[in-house]
Amino acid sequence: MFVVMTAFLTASVAVAKEGLRPGVPEDGAPTACKPVRPLMLKGTFLSGGTDSFQMEVRKANRHGRALRGTRELKVNAQTKFRRAGHAATLASLQTNDRLNVKVRACKSAQVLTMELMARRVVAHAPKSS
Repeated sequence: MFVVMTAFLTASVAVAKEGLRPGVPEDGAPTACKPVRPLMLKGTFLSGGTDSFQMEVRKANRHGRALRGTRELKVNAQTKFRRAGHAATLASLQTNDRLNVKVRACKSAQVLTMELMARRVVAHAPKSS
């Protein structure tokens, strides 16, 4: 009885491993990359559009250091915005706001050539001099 249960469990695990994985359709072409790495970008807001914004990246974590300079970041409905501690939108960001942006990137992608999709944008008013 124990041998039969062990064989059944082993067979079900093997079938599960060969089944569809999340993010991979039946034809095998990946729709989303896994694993991902977080890019944390800090800088200033330059301008915004309807589905993207420009920022001057001054600091970044280890994975995003190559992105220093002026960059365009895309946004979508899942992008979360906060400004001065409150919920915000892309339209509420102002020129020279200090930004802290979280971007998720594929580990296998070249950071300089990939499209940057912002996941979270935290903005603060510029420091007064």
